[in-house]
Amino acid sequence: MFTETDLMLIREGLLQKLNEDFKRFRSHSEENLKILKIVGKINLYMQVQV
Repeated sequence: MFTETDLMLIREGLLQKLNEDFKRFRSHSEENLKILKIVGKINLYMQVQV
């Protein structure tokens, strides 16, 4: 299982990729929407852990 630190690093990396894609294409692809779902699940998991 991932540690909280691992999840934070994964989340930040995914958000950075989303930001770069949006700057480049000015829209979100289906892959970006999947990434947003993953980030949402990580956020929910981290809130439950507190």
